[in-house]
Amino acid sequence: MADGDGAPATSGPKKMSSSGKNPATPAHPYPRTSKPSHSQHDQPSTSKLPPLDYDPAEYQLVRHLPRQHPRGPHDVYITLKTAFKAQMQRCRRMLEAPGCPGITLHGLGAAANRAVNLALQLCSEYTGLLQLHATTGSMPMTQELEPLRDDLDPVSQTRFISAIHIRVYFVKTLEDLKKKKP
Repeated sequence: MADGDGAPATSGPKKMSSSGKNPATPAHPYPRTSKPSHSQHDQPSTSKLPPLDYDPAEYQLVRHLPRQHPRGPHDVYITLKTAFKAQMQRCRRMLEAPGCPGITLHGLGAAANRAVNLALQLCSEYTGLLQLHATTGSMPMTQELEPLRDDLDPVSQTRFISAIHIRVYFVKTLEDLKKKKP
């Protein structure tokens, strides 16, 4: 027997499996043990957003970088534009300055890997003298398309980029080592 739309009619309710679930829906091999910590609407999505597609004749792309930690005399912001060797020399010079307790390396986005590599290179160079303390997180970065014509509306997109802050500090100072050597 068929319904008015041509599909065969079903007789009675659907049969359920012994677990009480619809047999057409396979059970997940790893069932969720707890509820997610937040709903979709609490926080913006951290999944990869599509790049803003725009016509350069109509819009100008403006990137607002995240607010940086205060720049102190012992803070180094790692970028991919500066040569690794130059960043290594700068860190060495800062660590070898008299009275330097340590430095903090800040790496945002793709520069996080370089910050970790730099910290590990410093640690291996000063074997037994340095210790590392890393903190990770994410920071919001906003991209805005500012219209170049009056009839267009501005468009903005906020996404999160990863960040790492590595504190590189002395367990034993260089002055202590110099005092021990006769």
